[in-house]
Amino acid sequence: MILATVFVVLIALRLTAAEDLLRESLRASLRASGDYDQRREFQGPLVAAILVFAGIGVLALLHRATRRLRGRRNVALLVAGFASLAMLFLIVLRLASLHAIDALLYGLKLNWVIDLGASLAVMLAAVAYIRIVKSRP
Repeated sequence: MILATVFVVLIALRLTAAEDLLRESLRASLRASGDYDQRREFQGPLVAAILVFAGIGVLALLHRATRRLRGRRNVALLVAGFASLAMLFLIVLRLASLHAIDALLYGLKLNWVIDLGASLAVMLAAVAYIRIVKSRP
């Protein structure tokens, strides 16, 4: 149910263009305060902090989740959960909008790879989960 809720929220964000609106709102706020030209000074440390905390968080979650992981059904849930986290992480990176990150996300189409790859991983995990549950007596 949590994964379904995450996907409903992601769909709503996409349909309402909330991510674009938030990004433009942040840019307008920086322009109004006169800090837009100096945004690179804090975007770099912000993106570095996002990457460090995301990496630590993923490792901690992975360690915690795999210590007690039993059964193929739970592996499918774990894969879907981490793929959903990848999609949320991608949104945060797009909002930070640092030039170097944008070059990777949009220039190399990493944005599409992560978005479609995570969606495919969730779909395959869901199919595996359904097959496992249906095969039980």
